[in-house]
Amino acid sequence: MTGNRMVLLKMLGVMDFLTVGAIFLLQHDVVGWRIGFTFAAYLLFKGFYFIGDISSAIDLLCGIYMIAMIIGLRTWIAYLLILYLGQKIFFSMSG
Repeated sequence: MTGNRMVLLKMLGVMDFLTVGAIFLLQHDVVGWRIGFTFAAYLLFKGFYFIGDISSAIDLLCGIYMIAMIIGLRTWIAYLLILYLGQKIFFSMSG
């Protein structure tokens, strides 16, 4: 990969890492809706921007679920989102 693509991949990995933290803290009512909405908007934007593969579709679903979390939905699905984004972080940081 070229240098610019690697930098972008690492930046997306860092943003995914911060999103995992936001999901966890939102799940436990530690942060408010503004933080949750910021990272939900990030996932929605990333999902629409890179549309065309299954990973982008899952990012869209994660963003939608984060908005549902802001409204008050708290289920075990949040931990699935954390695992999904965690594996994306691993691959983006190791690539």
